[in-house]
Amino acid sequence: MTNPELIDDSIFIDKLKVKLAQADIKRVCIIGSGGTGKTTLLNKLFEDPVIAEKFTKLDEQVRVLCKKYGYESPPDIPANHMAEFREELLDHQILVENEADRFIGDRGTIDCWTFYMRWAWNDVDVEVAERIYQKSMEQAKKYDLIVFMPIRFKQVDDGFRWVNATYQAQIDRMMKSILRDWELDSKLISPS
Repeated sequence: MTNPELIDDSIFIDKLKVKLAQADIKRVCIIGSGGTGKTTLLNKLFEDPVIAEKFTKLDEQVRVLCKKYGYESPPDIPANHMAEFREELLDHQILVENEADRFIGDRGTIDCWTFYMRWAWNDVDVEVAERIYQKSMEQAKKYDLIVFMPIRFKQVDDGFRWVNATYQAQIDRMMKSILRDWELDSKLISPS
């Protein structure tokens, strides 16, 4: 795996900026497994004053909700709050996206569904799972552009996410499968 400091994404960022300049691009999410450079990319994009003026920057909402409840990271969420937290996260993600006229988000409802499947699939009523699936997919289909960040380097421990290469690869595969299942490939852009 490559060291993240050695990856030069300038060509991809320039290509992405051309896409973002199109008038019909209003709803953008940056998705991918933990530690793939989503937040770094978002911050780099918003260094450009044109992008900062045109779009609202949406931070990773799981961090926002963890902070609201006083959790340091997702592993700190108590088991008796986890199911409620997951659905609140999805609803909050949809709310902040719908409140913004134009946005670029660090994660989106595709992430919400991926992590829901990974962690809660066997723990909830099938009707609850179906409701979360439908809400996630309906919102994801509204995205104009989906930036998928693949695994290109070893994860760096930021004290928030799980740092485990196998887990990271599982999430990566699940997201790719969801993108195909929901027929979102035409909205996809990714660094090589």
